[in-house]
Formats: sequence, structure tokens, C-alpha cells
Amino acid sequence: MRLLNVRPPYTVVAYAFVVMALILVALVREGSQGRWLGGAFLLLLVTFGLLQGVWAAWAFLVFVAVGDIVVGVLRWPDWRAASVAAVNGLMLILLLARSTRRYAGRGRPRMLGRIGFGELR
Repeated sequence: MRLLNVRPPYTVVAYAFVVMALILVALVREGSQGRWLGGAFLLLLVTFGLLQGVWAAWAFLVFVAVGDIVVGVLRWPDWRAASVAAVNGLMLILLLARSTRRYAGRGRPRMLGRIGFGELR
């Protein structure tokens, strides 16, 4: 069980600020009528899970960042592809930082260690 007084590392807090900035930029640019509101809510919810140290939230965010980078590279001639790859690259760097991996690894289910997934260091 996680202690409630453990502070998240600066990389996790920086990731949360990047997510908030992206959502604010999208809100100003697209307005509140866009289809992106559901995705933004999901991203905020999973980022809150990361702030709480939930390993599944960290794994989901890494998967999404890698997927967005792959999509950005595959659509490279598009003018937005470079910015998508750059922003998600920054997010992936913050997620794969050692302090973030250790913080999220504390919330990892113990069963994963028994079936062959080692430490995330």
C-alpha cells in the first residue's frame, strides 16, 4: 500500500504540466465542441493516476506516447507530424526518466514480478 505523504518526483510533475498546457492550447485552438474532449478527460484521468503512482497509468501513457510518435513518423510529410513527434518525444523522455519509472514502479502489481517482469530500473 502506498503512503499518502510520498511526493511525486519533478519529472512526474513536469509531465502533468505538459499535459495541462497541451489541453489548454487545444481548448483555445479547437474550442469545447471538438471530439477531443473525451480524449482530454482520459488523458487527465490517467495523468492523475500517474501522480498517484499507479503503474498501469504509467504503462498506458508510455504506450500512447510511443504510438503517437509512430503515427507522427508515418505521416511525416504532414505539417503537424513534426510537432506531434516532438511533443510526444518530450513526454516519453519524462515518462522514461529513472525517477518516474521508480515512482510508478512502486505501484506495480506484485504478480508481474512472479511471471517474469523484472524491476523497472
